[in-house]
Amino acid sequence: TGEELLAIDELFGEGSLVLSREAATEANWRMQNIGNYQILHFATHALSPNEASEIGEAAIVVTPIDDNDQFDDGLLRASEIADLRLSADLAVLSACNTAKYDPNIVLSEVRGLAAAFSVAGVPAVMASLWPVDSESSQRLVTRSFEEILGRSAWPSKGLSTAQRDLC
Repeated sequence: TGEELLAIDELFGEGSLVLSREAATEANWRMQNIGNYQILHFATHALSPNEASEIGEAAIVVTPIDDNDQFDDGLLRASEIADLRLSADLAVLSACNTAKYDPNIVLSEVRGLAAAFSVAGVPAVMASLWPVDSESSQRLVTRSFEEILGRSAWPSKGLSTAQRDLC
């Protein structure tokens, strides 16, 4: 996952920001002016609502600082994401089950990660409905970004080209 972030960072060059390892805390993420970024990319672990039954919603796993502090416990929850005001064009959630949701549960709260980014204002989300292998994910996401950045392709076109190239 760290290798994926570094590969994508090289493609973007100046103006990109990578928060990894100890720097990838909720507090550090919130301190960034994330509303100004066009693309948000998470290459980490994620928990589906079923895996995170104790919190009752999906979450992106980041570096924990204080397990007793919901705002810096290492879980960027779907509800916390949905409360943000983002202006990004694309959110890439390079982690297992980030698009997974339970259609039998209809709640007023946002429980899934892809839906949370949509509610926060991001019109396109690249996510997975199943577990993903880190190496395969890195190749797919890197190739997608090469298409998106190199050819000014729409995210869907970049993804479909990357899928065909890697098959």
